[in-house]
Amino acid sequence: MSASPEHPLGIEDVVSRGGLSPASDSLVTIRCEVCGVMQRASKMPLEPAEDPSEITAYRCRNGCAVLLVTGHPSPIPLPGAQRSRIGDYGIGANTTAGIEGFPGGQP
Repeated sequence: MSASPEHPLGIEDVVSRGGLSPASDSLVTIRCEVCGVMQRASKMPLEPAEDPSEITAYRCRNGCAVLLVTGHPSPIPLPGAQRSRIGDYGIGANTTAGIEGFPGGQP
């Protein structure tokens, strides 16, 4: 098993570490429920996540809210959570609409 990743852990990293086909942050889009802007993950600022099970947070490019997180999968899945496990890692959307444009549909 590889060493635990540190920030930044991008979508591309999670997908490749999970053994799936390559995905690019530029293909993944998500709508901010605060400002309504649809944006590509590649254009969103990255910051260290606050939750200890998460590693990297993708913030709305307008600074409204954290829209996506990557990190370790939750040991206890929460009902209605928009989080998907990919191998030893996870990707989560902090919006009700979830992630759009992910190759092959939702992760």
